[in-house]
Amino acid sequence: MKFHGFLLISFLFSTLSAAPEASAQGMGMGGPGMGGPGNRDEKEMVIKRGKEGSDTTTTPGLESDDYLKRGPSFQLFDLHGYMRLRTDQLYRLDLGMHNYTGVSSPYPSPLTAYGTVCGQANAPARCRAHTMTSTNMRLRLEPVLRPSDSIAIFTTFDIFDNLVLGSTPSGYAYGYGTSPWVPVPGLRGTQDPVDDGTTATWDAIRVKHVWGRVDLKMADLVFGRMPDHFGMGLFRNDGSGLDADYGDAVDRIGLVSELPMWKLHVALSWDFATQGVVNSALNPGMNQGQPVDADDLDDATRWTLTVMRRDTPQTLARRLALGQSVFNWGVTGSFLQQKYGMKTATATDTLPTLTGSLSESELAGWLVPRNIVLLTPGLWGFFASGNMTLEAEAGARYGWVTHFRDVPNMDKDGNDMNILGWGGALRLLYRWSPNVQLGLETGTASGDDQYENTIQRGAVHYSQLPAFPVNPRDSWNNLMLFHPSYHVDMILFREILGTVYNASYLKPTFKYTQGQWQLRIDGIASMANEKVATPGNAMLYGLELDADFSYRSLDGNYQIGLAYGVFYPMDAMEPPASIYGSFSSKASMAHTLQGRILVKF
Repeated sequence: MKFHGFLLISFLFSTLSAAPEASAQGMGMGGPGMGGPGNRDEKEMVIKRGKEGSDTTTTPGLESDDYLKRGPSFQLFDLHGYMRLRTDQLYRLDLGMHNYTGVSSPYPSPLTAYGTVCGQANAPARCRAHTMTSTNMRLRLEPVLRPSDSIAIFTTFDIFDNLVLGSTPSGYAYGYGTSPWVPVPGLRGTQDPVDDGTTATWDAIRVKHVWGRVDLKMADLVFGRMPDHFGMGLFRNDGSGLDADYGDAVDRIGLVSELPMWKLHVALSWDFATQGVVNSALNPGMNQGQPVDADDLDDATRWTLTVMRRDTPQTLARRLALGQSVFNWGVTGSFLQQKYGMKTATATDTLPTLTGSLSESELAGWLVPRNIVLLTPGLWGFFASGNMTLEAEAGARYGWVTHFRDVPNMDKDGNDMNILGWGGALRLLYRWSPNVQLGLETGTASGDDQYENTIQRGAVHYSQLPAFPVNPRDSWNNLMLFHPSYHVDMILFREILGTVYNASYLKPTFKYTQGQWQLRIDGIASMANEKVATPGNAMLYGLELDADFSYRSLDGNYQIGLAYGVFYPMDAMEPPASIYGSFSSKASMAHTLQGRILVKF
């Protein structure tokens, strides 16, 4: 597989070297993704031209003396991005089931609730606290550099990426304790700079994407680490939403082309899913030079093909204004294969690190056979006519892992684990009047009965799900996850479960717009697809009501909003005594109040 990829790279570079000189048409495609929009809709390139009809005369064969005053034929640098500030008040998201052991609630409780005294009889009132309030910010920069009118380099930087305000008080440092000059953190009322490993858990500036695009006339060559998006963003989401926290970034080399005759967007890519151990891990002092993949056998390679018919927002608006119907569609598919992988760590293992903790022979012992094959198809459709819009996306994953011999009780005859998951969503919008819009959305994502996990006792966030079946005889994994940046609600899927999985939901929407003000109300009813994989061994998760009131400036570059959500849990969220014994509990309602300020540029 890696040899085939090498041949592809060789072909691309030979094509690039044979490409004609730069065309005045600029980049052949808009947007960075291999099947959807990129981080943001790119503004039209500004074409700067010199004054026409200039009195300056030029001697044949010689350049004019004032040629340096002429503007370039393309915009060399462009900058987009946003700054946001969000504040969240979360009340009783643990559904009233917190416990000092920290494992019995569906959402973390306030830190004081985990004190030893809170596990005793007649615990103080602070042990029954339910409220957590936090404010965070992010500055996202998306610079675009164009060395010529046929080459573009795209980047994404996040500065203070979801930095919690007040989290770096002067005098406090993670791992170093408090400063002797500031015995009480925060006493000075000032903040220290954000420093990974000292005052924060990650860097003040985080580079998310760096990728290039070259116009080869027949197609565009794209290469580097870039955002990935398809359709509605149910399963592949670039995280470009203004309220998003997650996003897919892929290391990719590919060709992207437009077929005007059929109005198709076609993309083929070779993705570096994982390369395993890099030789710089064996040389902790290596801070220069070119690191090399230490072995080809542990590489996971993915090929992705996407074909779409998608109108630009301008074309869509124009066709609808003319009374025409619009139908767009897309199909995508990925094939991933990996022969070897890193073994599953145990409590006594010395883990591989970037500081050279293991030698070559020790690292070789971490490589075990896997033989992973995974297919991930996807479909997207969009139809608009008059006041009605209908959009849908469906996706699946199918594959297998042949070898799990390093995992206790997982070695079986045939494939040790088979994978089959599916999901999708359907959204209908209808404009009742110029000010009123009605909507209805339904979605589903498959679950798996193997996640009947009594050990976690109610920890239902998708990140807490066990990696392997609880029942060693179960060789099928039917779990399917929506992308965490596809937001359905404010509490259950956004916070408690983390995303949509093992669930179906129905979501009616009412939206009223008056000038620059907007009111939106959503109601969400959710249920489990596999009831045995819920804390309550029941079908109904609950009901949620969310309301959002916002203001947007005329140019759309400034927004401010306030949102409130309430979730009423039902039987699926209540651990029964018949299963959990003394850990059984009745679930209480959860609330959230959220504010936001957003500036776009």
